[in-house]
Formats: sequence, structure tokens, C-alpha cells
Amino acid sequence: GVGCSNSGAMDLNFSPQHQSFRAEVKSFLAQALPDDIRQRTLRGEKLAKDDHIRWQRILAAKGWLGHCWKTAYGGTGWGPIERFIWDEEIHLAGAPRRNIPAIDLLGPLIIEYGTEAQKQRFLPPILRSEHWWCQGFSEPQAGSDLAALKMRAVRDGGDYIVDGTKLWTSYAQESNWIFCLVRTSQEPKK
Repeated sequence: GVGCSNSGAMDLNFSPQHQSFRAEVKSFLAQALPDDIRQRTLRGEKLAKDDHIRWQRILAAKGWLGHCWKTAYGGTGWGPIERFIWDEEIHLAGAPRRNIPAIDLLGPLIIEYGTEAQKQRFLPPILRSEHWWCQGFSEPQAGSDLAALKMRAVRDGGDYIVDGTKLWTSYAQESNWIFCLVRTSQEPKK
């Protein structure tokens, strides 16, 4: 049954392999994270895009930028425990956040649902920090209510023509690409 019984209790201790992984991550961060970036991040200062790119390229050289991506597309292939350890250790070390829309949101979507051509076109430039993506979700009349979105995308041959407005677009000032949530149907169900 469901409840708080101890029968069938889950072991929440890290395995020796996970402890070894944590030690590897700590060692890497101590050696590879530039001190100027670490200090500014720990002080809560805003980093320039060049600082983010410099750090992302260090991670990419190690093969750790796509921490939630499949290895076939340049990712680490880590499971949830390794990703948890990674997130915890980068926070403690003062490492800056990555381009979250590209690395954590768009990349996994393209890997899961994209065509092979889309994967080859978009994933390598993300890992090289050449494509800096922002997300277009919120709208003036909808705010963060994604069911109330109005931006439309109408098919025109092999393309979509997009019409509408987005706001509160995280990383827009730094980005050269945007991915958006849009309406492709007039069906009443939102």
C-alpha cells in the first residue's frame, strides 16, 4: 500500500560510484572553473555573455556541457543522480548557469522529437556556444498562462508563418535564436 511504512524502504545513500563521480566533479570544478567567473558568480554579479561562453566551452571540451543529452548527440548520458550531483556541485563551486533555454529545454526536445537533419543543424552549434537561444513563451495578454497564448503559426508549404508578440523573453538580449510556443490550430481546446 501507499504510506510511510519501512517495508520496501528505498536506500537514499549515494553508491561508491556516485561518491567517486562527486569527487571527480569537485576536482574538475576546482581546476577548470576560472577564478574570475567563480568570484563574480559567488558575489551575485551579472556575468557578460563572453564569460558564459568561456565557461560553456570549457564544459564542452570536457564533454559535460550537454549534461542532460544523450551521448549520441554530444551529451554526457548521465542519469538523474549524476545530474543532481552535478547541479549541486556547480552551485556550491560558484559556477554560472548555462544557456538554460538551449541546453536544458531545446536540446532535449530536438534530441527526442527532431528530425536527424534538425539534430545535425542545431545541436552542434549549441554545444560550440555559437547558437545562443532564448525562449518565447509569455505574451502581453496571456502572461505566463500558456493556455491563453495567441501567437499563431500558419503552414505555408514547408514553412510556418508566425504572427504575434512575446515578452519577458529570458536571454533575448544575448540570443541569436528563439524558440516559441505558438498556436497551429483554431480548435477550441487550448
